[in-house]
Amino acid sequence: MFDYQSGALTFTPTKIVDSNSRIEVEFEYNDSSYPHYLYAGRVGSGNGCFNFEASTIVEGLDKDNPLVFEWNDDWKQSVRGAGDDDLGAIASGVETVEPGKGDYVWGMSGTDSILVFSYPDSSGIPNGNLQVSFSLDSTGGYERVFDDILLAFYYKWIGEGTGNWSPVRHIPLPDRLVHNDVYAELKFGRVSLKSELAVSEYDRNVLSPENDGDNVGLAWNFAGNWGDQSSDRLSASFSTRRIGQDYRSVSKEKEADYNYLWNLGDIPNGSETAIETSINAKPSGNISINGSAGYLEKGDHLASQRTGLTGKWQILNNVSLRGEFNQTNSDNKNKDMNTIRSIYSGQFLTLKGLIKPGYTIRLEKSLTDIGMYDRDEKRLYTHDISLHSKPTDNDEIKVNFSYRGVDNEQNNINTIGSDSRIIQGGWKKNIRRFGGFEIDLLRSFTTTIDPEKDPLTATSAIINGMYRPRQSAWTAQFDYLLSTGTERTGAKVATFIGEGRGGWKREGDRYVPDPDGDFSIREVATDTLGRVSRAEINGRIQWTSKRKQSSNKNPAKFPLGISGGTFRLSASIATSESDPIKAFYFDPSSFTSDMLIFSERRIIHDLNFLEGNPKGDGRLNMRWNEIQDKANSGGERSNSASASFRIRRWLKKDLRLKIKPSWERNIRQGLTFDETRSDVQIGRGEFALEFNATKFRIESDLNFGYEERHDPTKDIVVIERDWKTGLIWKLYHSGSVRFDGQWLNLTSNRKSPGYDLDLGWEIGNNFVVSLNTDYNLNNNMKLTALYRGRWRGNRAPRHEGMIEMTVTL
Repeated sequence: MFDYQSGALTFTPTKIVDSNSRIEVEFEYNDSSYPHYLYAGRVGSGNGCFNFEASTIVEGLDKDNPLVFEWNDDWKQSVRGAGDDDLGAIASGVETVEPGKGDYVWGMSGTDSILVFSYPDSSGIPNGNLQVSFSLDSTGGYERVFDDILLAFYYKWIGEGTGNWSPVRHIPLPDRLVHNDVYAELKFGRVSLKSELAVSEYDRNVLSPENDGDNVGLAWNFAGNWGDQSSDRLSASFSTRRIGQDYRSVSKEKEADYNYLWNLGDIPNGSETAIETSINAKPSGNISINGSAGYLEKGDHLASQRTGLTGKWQILNNVSLRGEFNQTNSDNKNKDMNTIRSIYSGQFLTLKGLIKPGYTIRLEKSLTDIGMYDRDEKRLYTHDISLHSKPTDNDEIKVNFSYRGVDNEQNNINTIGSDSRIIQGGWKKNIRRFGGFEIDLLRSFTTTIDPEKDPLTATSAIINGMYRPRQSAWTAQFDYLLSTGTERTGAKVATFIGEGRGGWKREGDRYVPDPDGDFSIREVATDTLGRVSRAEINGRIQWTSKRKQSSNKNPAKFPLGISGGTFRLSASIATSESDPIKAFYFDPSSFTSDMLIFSERRIIHDLNFLEGNPKGDGRLNMRWNEIQDKANSGGERSNSASASFRIRRWLKKDLRLKIKPSWERNIRQGLTFDETRSDVQIGRGEFALEFNATKFRIESDLNFGYEERHDPTKDIVVIERDWKTGLIWKLYHSGSVRFDGQWLNLTSNRKSPGYDLDLGWEIGNNFVVSLNTDYNLNNNMKLTALYRGRWRGNRAPRHEGMIEMTVTL
């Protein structure tokens, strides 16, 4: 049972979902109760100094052709009277059906008629004569109950106003948005001005004239810049914007809020007014100063003022000094709540020298006054001392000490306070070309000291190296990571990654080492509370005939029947294992816990075979996978095998034949009793003829396939076969025109006019038409039009369109 209003899908006892069932789910970003339409147009003009652009977008839902229900007079009248209330349009959820096809019957509770769930008989046949759709309702009289025997939910009457469900359907409302936007930009000298005006008209319910007084919304912004902040010694910027209470944007994305700078919470669908300005000065190449101020108002009762100042001084390219001040004052219009947030920070860094010390201090204060007597103040301060040294190119040392403290004061009484010390350090050593080895050693540690807790120390060691001796066909490298924690964390992780790679290549009559060869082995192992490991082996052999095909009178026949040319064989084996992973399971009904042991093993085998010459090529690919998942319940084994074969051969100079059959089988089997739970086989084939001429190419493909499903868990073995065929024609002309019978495309690359036509169909009786026209009226004007229509069986069509004109002055 589908409940489109609440987005719920319920499998009832009378509608069993088995291997014969098919469920198709389509995801759309808009309401799926109605077809969606979108029309847009845009016109613009510009010459670099002055740019102008205007656009119109109409987006909405087709009220005349709902997708999930059919209109009747009662439903339309309910929607007309609902206004903009999403839950205001209500229809009865009770539908009378033939006896034996419903799940509910009418009953009595006192003098009131109620709905009573009708249990199916022993064979699963329903006994009711009512089909009922329930919706969430805080004043309803029904509750949803899970039946342990049927393993399904049903709805039970518990009393008027005491439940959360009612036998009604909420009819979705069709909406529409019309958005108009005008943008202008003016540049002259070092000054640039930008302005934008947008008007929106959003009707939440196009069938109802009620609540339409707030449909129109207005938004605008204006910004100006003087100078370039990155290059000019003096620059400034100014911006202001206003978003009306009823304005609706066409953007589907959520814009980031100004919580950090402005300390205001998010107010959905609220108005906004903002003014921001900044001045940047660079008296010299080593000194920079930035000042900023702003005002922000969101909603009808919250406002915020912000000021900031930042300065940076670099002395003789050796020492860097930086200071920052930022303060935000937020209050409401009633003046009974006020918050002041201040940030002070300073930084000292040494840029050169054998040992480069650094120091950073940061103080953040937050003061909140609520009413006359309630006052809350919080102070957060941080001190960071760092030492960085790189005595040689192969050695590097880093040490950092941090002290952090928090003080809370409420109504002039110090209530909560804490501080912590964090020490971090690391040492890195590089050994280069030591007997063919290149090794990096990295050791790091972090210690946190809290007066109220035991010290917490975490250490890690990383060793990575590579062995690549000269005159060798092989290289080897490894990484080893060991991370440990205190007894309080109980964490210990060790990971090893090893990889070897190399091979040989043939030059003339002999083989020479190839460091970048095509044979490799890789091992990954991780020890935590359990064990996880993975191994991979990959190899490839390639041989190229020395003699040309034309001069070889008795060419050796390869397995695929192609003479001479190249021969390549590749194979890979990959295994992974995790055993055991321990987890505790808690049963709330019995208040007991149990330990589950999981293990997983994966084995993958790949074999690829390729041969070819100028007259054609052949390819054979085989793959076999095995996955074992084991738990306390017995677990499951999954085996899959696939094979594909392809051969392409030139029959004549311009005519080529391609044959490509493939086969795939997937088996799920229980580990405890080796019972087969499912068996699926899929076969496909492709037969193609390709004709190449000087200016065009024609390709004809015939596709066929079948799918066979074997489900032994049923009393009767069910074997399903589904044969599919398809014919594809493709035409290519000088790279500018393409015709495809599966998706018909016609494209012209001429500058004026131009067009792009797409016609096609999809599985499920879907038909799609797309038209894209790009027409150059003259050297300065271009007109673009786009239309896309989609027909899906007996559902209403969906249309999208856009018209755009571009003028260059």
